[in-house]
Amino acid sequence: MHKPDYYARIEAPEMRDYGVYLRCDKLLACQKPLAEMVNADELQFQIVHQVEELWDEAHHLHADRCRRLPRNSRTRIASLR
Repeated sequence: MHKPDYYARIEAPEMRDYGVYLRCDKLLACQKPLAEMVNADELQFQIVHQVEELWDEAHHLHADRCRRLPRNSRTRIASLR
């Protein structure tokens, strides 16, 4: 996406609200209603594992971008190897 398009999109009135931008309504809908939870720790369990899935997605996205760089690229990539 070109920067002007991106800036126009995030500056739109409906995107200036943090909760709308993050789609919190959809995010919270992924969790089981409190009344259906077995114990108090279940909500924390859901949150921790949902966040792990999001981090995995981010990791795969960045790893894929790194794999697409040309071999002779001057871009430096940190590696644990």
